[in-house]
Amino acid sequence: LTSLSGSMSETDVYSLDIVREMQLKIIRYHILTRHLLSGLDAKDRYEWKFVDTALTTAMTCFLETYRNQKWNKVQSNILDEVLSYVSLLHVAAVVKRNELALAHTYTMGPRCGIALEDGEGFSAILGLFRKYVINSSDRLKVCGDLYPKYTLALKIAVCIDTGDFFSALKYLNPRKQSAVISEEDRWMILSRCCMAQAIPIIRMGLVRRYNKSFGKQETVSSEDLSRLLHLPSPSIVVEFCNSLGLPTCATNDEVQHNSVVMKAAPISVKEEYMKSITNPGRSMDQFVFGDREWLSCDALPRKKDPYEGLSSLQRAMLKLKIQEDPNEIDIDDDDDDDDYPNNDVLTRKDEDEIIIFPEQVLQRLIG
Repeated sequence: LTSLSGSMSETDVYSLDIVREMQLKIIRYHILTRHLLSGLDAKDRYEWKFVDTALTTAMTCFLETYRNQKWNKVQSNILDEVLSYVSLLHVAAVVKRNELALAHTYTMGPRCGIALEDGEGFSAILGLFRKYVINSSDRLKVCGDLYPKYTLALKIAVCIDTGDFFSALKYLNPRKQSAVISEEDRWMILSRCCMAQAIPIIRMGLVRRYNKSFGKQETVSSEDLSRLLHLPSPSIVVEFCNSLGLPTCATNDEVQHNSVVMKAAPISVKEEYMKSITNPGRSMDQFVFGDREWLSCDALPRKKDPYEGLSSLQRAMLKLKIQEDPNEIDIDDDDDDDDYPNNDVLTRKDEDEIIIFPEQVLQRLIG
């Protein structure tokens, strides 16, 4: 692509636009699946390093073909989106690495995202501007006008770097959503996928600030904290603060704990909560996707497998025999397909208990 883009006809440029869009969809796919499978680990036949490597490779290949090139508006928009994902993945990695309250083994996992030339701090993402934007045909334009998505990623990085965690969460927090996933919705959802594993750590930094700001032994309503921390419910706030070592209590004659006691203990993550804070998995779905109907998953009936209990070799041999003589092999497959829900329109769980969204939702999220 790099060698050919210098002397392209109008038709070739159109073909290059299609290639860029395909590359973007591959990156979106890896970002989405990385979040959807984030609750699994090695014992579940899931290797993080493979998915991280696939995403890193997709982004690296995409950016290498953009270096020192001139592009049209379509390609500029695609570059803007990819730069925002690269930046947010880097920010998430820095957030996890810089949190001293977490054990080293939980924050130094396999790296996801490209290795930036300007170091490992927040400012390294500015190098993307010098490398891919200033050297382009848009070098004299304002970055915020042509690259709004990359600019928002920079704003989030600045907020986190300066300790303004509330604003960072506000930038990422799901807004009022339409029934159909718009292009803006899709970008924000995938941006939150990039940041999902760092969100509990950002919230922890915000709680640390509140713990220092409020009076000694002052009780703060979990309902108020749910809004400040952008958590879906007061009960989750109580659970989250307990995981950080902060005491909670019941006020106003309530039976359940509904308040957090500030300045009663330092932030100290309990060992049993280390993994859930550094990798919250699918518990972040409501924050990532917002309040959408297709997030709810009902238990679906399991269709009987006529080959259940057979090895893969036995399955293959039996299927071959059925093809040769369908009447000779008796397979109990009399279930009526009408009794089973349509997976194209319903959210379901697969055999590994992974929540799978409807097909049209996944297609829209990838593009």
